[in-house]
Amino acid sequence: MRIRVPKLTREAALRRAEEEEALRSAHARETVELELLLDRLADPVLGPVWWVSRYADLQFAAGDPKQKVNSVLDAFKQLQETLHAARVDQTSDEKLLVRRKIEEVFSVIEDKETLSLALQVMNRTMEYLGIHGMGGARQASTAADTT
Repeated sequence: MRIRVPKLTREAALRRAEEEEALRSAHARETVELELLLDRLADPVLGPVWWVSRYADLQFAAGDPKQKVNSVLDAFKQLQETLHAARVDQTSDEKLLVRRKIEEVFSVIEDKETLSLALQVMNRTMEYLGIHGMGGARQASTAADTT
């Protein structure tokens, strides 16, 4: 069985798909640019240099350049503190999400054999990701094996 679509409908759908792809591409490009800017602003060496360079016109306008540089650097410091707090919040949110997912997995485990298998898989995953210090999980796995 074949479905026929009128030419105008097909062209409209293709045009819409192209517009959506262009929008996705523009959004992805902007996201990359913002991430690079965030990395630059978070850099303790390049960040202030970039910031002062960006606002150099303000520094060399009429008035005391030292005050203007101090003002620009104070503004940058405030921006960095805000960005740092946002990253800490994001990290906390991500850790909380991981904890919830782990709790969700362990809540459906009914027997010790399955628990042991889940812990082994989790440990392998952590090792693969390069996350060390999961001794507690390894001990729990051993404890589950022995009981």
